[in-house]
Amino acid sequence: MRARAEALASQDDAVASHDGAVARHRGALASQDGAGAPRNGAHASDTALDGVPFDEPEPGPEPGWLDEVLSGFDTRFDAMRDSASSAVTGQEDPEEGKDAAASEADVAVVQALFYDIASNYLKPVHFFIAELRRGPSRADWIQIARPALENIQRAALDVGVESLDGPIGRVVAELSGTEGRGETVIRGAARDAILADYEILIDAAPGAFAIDEALDSSRSLVVHSLLSSIPGVGRVTIDRLYRVGLVAVELIVMASPEDLTLTAGVRRDLAELIVQNFQRYHKEVSSQRPEVMRKSSLERLSDILRTLAVVNGEYEASLASHATANRIRARQARQALLTKAHLVLGQMGEVALAEELEKLPVERRIEELQRFLANA
Repeated sequence: MRARAEALASQDDAVASHDGAVARHRGALASQDGAGAPRNGAHASDTALDGVPFDEPEPGPEPGWLDEVLSGFDTRFDAMRDSASSAVTGQEDPEEGKDAAASEADVAVVQALFYDIASNYLKPVHFFIAELRRGPSRADWIQIARPALENIQRAALDVGVESLDGPIGRVVAELSGTEGRGETVIRGAARDAILADYEILIDAAPGAFAIDEALDSSRSLVVHSLLSSIPGVGRVTIDRLYRVGLVAVELIVMASPEDLTLTAGVRRDLAELIVQNFQRYHKEVSSQRPEVMRKSSLERLSDILRTLAVVNGEYEASLASHATANRIRARQARQALLTKAHLVLGQMGEVALAEELEKLPVERRIEELQRFLANA
């Protein structure tokens, strides 16, 4: 049928456009950027980052990226819904003069496309729910999660998945109620209700709403490594950010230095460095396609590894010569390179490897990274 052919062609265009949107905003949505890290500064990579200092106790953002992301995906859903309407409701084919009502197979194709696109579209929601599962979370997430859920709700109705309307509506209502009460942190009964309603969504459509815990761990590693790589940022500052829920790349990118100072008590100079570094990282990863990102990450890891081998040799030489100044300098350089390596591994989703490296001496870490690159 022509309706089916046009629907499939339009679906292909939607998928291609959707992939481009994901690539442009990868740091905000998918891959890539990592998730909220555990509270109180606890993270598996603390063991490896043994050179991260305790910083001294304490005595403008670019928020437009979210609108761009959501409007980009809205366009993709509009294209999908237009093509889906004829496949789900059926239309008369003027050329063939016969009913072009979609067959059961046509509907299945459209709905399969819906779940595929929805899974990527909902990545920010996945990150939010993963963070909420760990404990009370900042209400800023509502500005990210609610628009995405509302658009999925409309799209589900358009492609004939009416069963999601009620469950999505309940989650949206809980989010709106929390925001309407002016709460800055989602906790207590509100948190419990959101999580309970979201579990119903997972049961109804796991392909769209299930949370990839491995991806969540990858995001945690990215956030921790980014923070640890900033001069002057130590465990005190990291702990303060985690305690107020600033545990995701998206949230820190949306924040201003003033936000970090007022809500987390971070020194103004450190707050400026943190925001600048996270915004630069987000811009870099958002500008690369996924396949280019992996190749670039492997090349960067190879460069880090070569330098790490040289610096580790200098460190060993300083031990033999009892050159204290050289030893301190080499140790700091070595630790900075290990932090960069962890950041790259987090971007690539290689959390298991990063966790394994934490248990090894530096020489063994170099060997394992060399083996990883040889097999990549």
